[in-house]
Amino acid sequence: MFCARSSTWHQPRRPPPVRSAADALELIALSMSRPPRPETIALIVDVGGFGTAVLIVAGTDDADDVLHVVERVTDAAETAGAASIVVATVRPAPVPADEQFALADDDIDRWLEASDIAADHDIELLEWYVVGPSGIVCPRETFGEPPRWPAG
Repeated sequence: MFCARSSTWHQPRRPPPVRSAADALELIALSMSRPPRPETIALIVDVGGFGTAVLIVAGTDDADDVLHVVERVTDAAETAGAASIVVATVRPAPVPADEQFALADDDIDRWLEASDIAADHDIELLEWYVVGPSGIVCPRETFGEPPRWPAG
């Protein structure tokens, strides 16, 4: 016998704004797997600075996987009318002591390529965070490029 309970419809809350690095890092921290595992998290942001989606791609073990994720996410974001994305790659494995945090060889080149991929889709890649056991690093900063977050 089936017994129906009363239920109410709840309108989903609007996602929080993603207008700064602090906003993005808070949402990324909430989205990360516990314990950390290799994955790439993408935040899609609309023209008003609100997050419209959080996508988590598991098993991004290869350093170049971020480029594939950016390609797919910007394609979908362009179709949805989004303005920008934020990406975080989680690399939980320890890195050699001489490497800065979790940066892999050629991550600066990956930053430039990912930025170009996003731009080809009329999407701005606001930031790419690399999260490792020693902390968080941005290849953009290592490259010396200024932040892309909107002023205000």
